[in-house]
Amino acid sequence: RTYTVGAAETIGAHTWDALMYPPAASPYYQTQHAVGTFTVKGPSFIGQTTLSDWYWYYYLNRNVRIKIKNSANVVVVNTVVNAPYGNWEVPYSGPTGTYKVFIEPSHWLSQYVGSVAFTSTTYGSAWQYTTHENGDCNGDNIIDLTDYTQVVVAFNGIYGSAPYTDPADLNGDGVVDLTDYTVIITNFNHIGQQYGF
Repeated sequence: RTYTVGAAETIGAHTWDALMYPPAASPYYQTQHAVGTFTVKGPSFIGQTTLSDWYWYYYLNRNVRIKIKNSANVVVVNTVVNAPYGNWEVPYSGPTGTYKVFIEPSHWLSQYVGSVAFTSTTYGSAWQYTTHENGDCNGDNIIDLTDYTQVVVAFNGIYGSAPYTDPADLNGDGVVDLTDYTVIITNFNHIGQQYGF
């Protein structure tokens, strides 16, 4: 819900502030004073993902799959959301309770967070922070010979020309090279967390 207030409005002795993220020219939080419009958000699951071996600049438009199970082990959310700078948000109108959250960015291994306390009247009550291992080129949640082969086939490829492929460019720098190969070797045979999802 969005509200419009006068720039000089106060709450007791406090003037209005609005927290902007991200501002147009910076990836950092900034406070802007005397803003005439602010938004009150409803209850949500929110979090931040750290994508290992990835150029921070390219965090801007990465997608993350979010699955959520309730206490009865029923999937109540299964969606893909954009996660600018690693930050994701899933609005949820379900009841207060304990939930399980599965988080899987594209070509990173999944993470599972159990016993997440969600409050139906509070925005951001179920905030989660996760770190994900890189190298799952084909998205099957294991880093194995199939992923290794994708990097080898695309090796020395440059963005916009063969043999480059986006899934094999594991660090997002526009070239498939020894850095991407090293990611595969380092994380080889690692498996993402599933726990029944």
